[in-house]
Amino acid sequence: MEELGEPGYRSRQLLEAIYRQRVETPEQISTLPTPLRGKLAEMGFVIGLPQIEKQFVPGRHGALSHGIFRRPERRNRMDA
Repeated sequence: MEELGEPGYRSRQLLEAIYRQRVETPEQISTLPTPLRGKLAEMGFVIGLPQIEKQFVPGRHGALSHGIFRRPERRNRMDA
């Protein structure tokens, strides 16, 4: 966030929204200023859980032994 010219506490607000509030889009993060939410959306910032790309045969007791996961696609590459 500091690279975007925002104070450091904005990172905590972002993480709080993603992991506790479970928001799905930058526009839903009400603790961030509206212009910043718009900037994140324009940059292609995507929030989401990894999707299962491929599952393998269940291991013992029916538990999934291996899986390949795919991160949500970003519209534009943004270095973390």
